[in-house]
Amino acid sequence: AEAVAAEQAPTPAPSGSITGIIGAAATEFGLDPGYLVSVAHCESGLDPGAVSSAGYYGLFQFDEPTWSAYGYGSIYEPVAQARTAARLLAAGQSDRWPNCA
Repeated sequence: AEAVAAEQAPTPAPSGSITGIIGAAATEFGLDPGYLVSVAHCESGLDPGAVSSAGYYGLFQFDEPTWSAYGYGSIYEPVAQARTAARLLAAGQSDRWPNCA
């Protein structure tokens, strides 16, 4: 059942679920969960469907070229956004979020 759940299409989730997803990604990549949640809150207000007028998308406001290079799946998918952001931040790339990280 767990494998099936991981493969389900993304659906809008309440913010409690979003913070859980972000926290799990932070833990996976050795980051403080509160820090990663604060970056997402600053970037998107914890809205996985957020779109900025400058062309940034999702929880962590990736642009399409960055997502193509580092992300996977849908640019709006919370798990993919959180894991990609956590991986980049753990690699010292906080400059990708100059206003929030």
